[in-house]
Amino acid sequence: MDVLNSRGFTIPDAALARGLKEVRWPCRIEVVSRTPLVVLDCAHNEPSARALADTLAKSLPVEGRRAVVFAVSSDKDYPAMLRILAPHFDVFYFCRYGNNPRCVPPEKLAEELGRIAPEKVGRKYEMSVEAWAAAWAATGKRDGVCVTGSVFLAGELQDAVRKATMLARRASEG
Repeated sequence: MDVLNSRGFTIPDAALARGLKEVRWPCRIEVVSRTPLVVLDCAHNEPSARALADTLAKSLPVEGRRAVVFAVSSDKDYPAMLRILAPHFDVFYFCRYGNNPRCVPPEKLAEELGRIAPEKVGRKYEMSVEAWAAAWAATGKRDGVCVTGSVFLAGELQDAVRKATMLARRASEG
């Protein structure tokens, strides 16, 4: 705000407040559904994984089971990301995004989770849509599921996630 003011731009406080209230940032801790809780996120490094975990714990609590669909690029510190995320999720659905050679194989992610948190469940899928479908099918109304680990993954699954939650919402209303 100070930078804009210093350059001659004057933005009324009410406009700033309205802008912040109405901002939409797809796939960044985006709550797609509240019952069950479904969050799309593009956390792809240690600081963004920590921000996601903190936000979920403080602002989006879940009474039931917490699941995560997770894929990540090989140039990221995914062991650190898994250490951050492990306390916040009960089940991990590991997958690939697209056919990108940078994606860490789901088997490698499951092995790493086994070293970090052997009590956690890690399931492996070759395709992100399969992982999402399995996570969604196992999600009850009191549960939560989060898609995270990569911008590629969030982008690839956003339509499927929105469609599934919209259909579930319509079914519960009708």
